[in-house]
Amino acid sequence: MLLGAEMEEERQEKSERASKELRLQIEALNERFNEQDKLLFSNIGALSLKNKEAKAHYQQHIQGLQKQLQAAERDVVGATKCAWSFFLGLRIQDTAEKLAERISMSQGSWAAEQKRMPLEMRMKHESPIGLGTALEHSEEGEGPNVMRIRGFE
Repeated sequence: MLLGAEMEEERQEKSERASKELRLQIEALNERFNEQDKLLFSNIGALSLKNKEAKAHYQQHIQGLQKQLQAAERDVVGATKCAWSFFLGLRIQDTAEKLAERISMSQGSWAAEQKRMPLEMRMKHESPIGLGTALEHSEEGEGPNVMRIRGFE
């Protein structure tokens, strides 16, 4: 029986050694896992910080681009206003030239008409005395101070 007890003891020692080795391996793995976990969380923290910095940088960049866009829009509006003002000025100038030309033409035709009309007729139309011919004395029975204007009877 000694042999059985020795074998049992030997098996128990082997089992304890194997168990001890497994515990050491488990502790080593646990330690590695904890180190990897710490490294992972520190990397996540570093990445998060880098992400925040990048986000802030790009937000500033976007704000700068928005300001440039607003300035460009103001420039376009200003240039458009200038172009329309210039265009309107040209149209007004063109209209004024055409109006002056028509006035000149009408004055020329008025002058030609005046030359065709005898002097006495022109004086009648232009003088205040000519206005008196438009008034007629009233008919009988209306009184001496009543006058009628020709064409408004």
